[in-house]
Amino acid sequence: SLSHLPREPLGEVDGQIIMDISVRLRYGEAPTLAATCRDLCDVACDFPVARVLAHGALADGLCHALFSCAGGGDGFAHAREVAEAAHAMVARLFAELSPASTGPGPSELDQALVESLHCLLVELLRSGLKVPAGMPAACRALEILLSLCAPVSTLGGAPVGAPEPRLAAMRPEQLAVCVRLAAAALEAHLHGARRRVGSLEEALRWFAGPGAPLQGAADAARGAWPEPLETHEWRLSSLAVFDVFCRCLQALGGAGFAALATECPDLADLVVGLLFDHRLLAERPAASPALLECVAAVSEVRAGEFEAFLELADAAQGGAEQAQQTSSDAPDVRLLARVKELENALRLLSLDDDALAP
Repeated sequence: SLSHLPREPLGEVDGQIIMDISVRLRYGEAPTLAATCRDLCDVACDFPVARVLAHGALADGLCHALFSCAGGGDGFAHAREVAEAAHAMVARLFAELSPASTGPGPSELDQALVESLHCLLVELLRSGLKVPAGMPAACRALEILLSLCAPVSTLGGAPVGAPEPRLAAMRPEQLAVCVRLAAAALEAHLHGARRRVGSLEEALRWFAGPGAPLQGAADAARGAWPEPLETHEWRLSSLAVFDVFCRCLQALGGAGFAALATECPDLADLVVGLLFDHRLLAERPAASPALLECVAAVSEVRAGEFEAFLELADAAQGGAEQAQQTSSDAPDVRLLARVKELENALRLLSLDDDALAP
């Protein structure tokens, strides 16, 4: 809610500054785009951002700049500056919305702001995730936007200090658009990265470690875990896009996903494939409940198969730990344990690195 913020309109001079930046973002030449973005970051420090973002022309200009950078050409080189300017605006807005508010209900400013934020959210999903240089800032901006505009009841893990209540929640059809755009971005990042897994033992070995006994788990699972299996070669960039996609799924919820899957069967296939990707499960175990909720809404059979695989993966991991305890004095076992520790240390976990460098 914005009721604790000042309601006075921007002054005439302030309005001219905002309009000038809006025009430069929308129609300016590519060489001047970096300077315009720096000016926009200064605006985020000097003006009430809620009032500024409610200015439709500025949101339109920022969205156009994101689109231009993703389309190649001269603007491609400034993708990072544009994404960072977008992040600066929404981060400042998040700070402005943090204090608790007990004032009146939504105003015209709230509605105009929500419309601008939804347009910015859509363009960040469509264009901001295409250019590697702008991806880190775009992902951070998307995290904040989803925390502000997604339904509180279905979205978990919001940043600490998220305002309560948030802005007016996006409608289901708006969330569906976000899910489809995030799915398209993820598929683009995973293009050519799909890998066929030879056997169930190979998948379970990812959890048990090299050389660890599987205790017959593979034979027991073949009826519930269909082969051949598939996984992906996950990189930091593709994992970052997956995190955004998972956020959108959490906001949409199982019921909303079931309705969307009837229109987009390929989207259901994508989510099922991600749920059964054992390498993704090892990298992002906390994401499996959101994926499982969506899969269960469209196929209880596949959801049951995944539950069976989780039990087998836990059994494989438990068998490996037991083997280490019973044979801790064996040099080869100590070496295998050390290899497993190094493998865990090198997993592609979330890093506070703007450049997404390992």
